[in-house]
Amino acid sequence: LLADAGALVAARCRGRRALVVADANVAVPHGAVIVDSLRAAGFAVELLTVDAGEETKSVAWLARIWDRLGAMKLGRDGLL
Repeated sequence: LLADAGALVAARCRGRRALVVADANVAVPHGAVIVDSLRAAGFAVELLTVDAGEETKSVAWLARIWDRLGAMKLGRDGLL
């Protein structure tokens, strides 16, 4: 399913920018698959890997994600 994510999302998303946010437990085994799939579908994509655990479920980490979204100029038509 992850290998097909790019094609599935491209059919439903107008924009072609994406930020994939995943904790290390998910990003390590699966991050490259989804990033490659999105890129193959024409997306400019970045992967933001956060530490696994409760510490990253915070306003401080949310601010980091918002900063990355801003740096990417990811608009309302983008994919998070």
